[in-house]
Amino acid sequence: MTLGPLIAQVFRKPEVALDVFTLTSESLDEHIRRQTQEIRAGNIAPRRIALRIQLPSESLEAPY
Repeated sequence: MTLGPLIAQVFRKPEVALDVFTLTSESLDEHIRRQTQEIRAGNIAPRRIALRIQLPSESLEAPY
């Protein structure tokens, strides 16, 4: 399963908790935006959302 369906599955629960390690936050941003659209449309209604993102240091050269 890819990231999009996994995040959508988690956002259908009353308590959402995401711990993410990523090289950039750009790909995660699009998936979170889709879930906010679902919340605004009234299709999902999580009571609590907790998100922790760990990014590499800005002083490190990107590996790509």
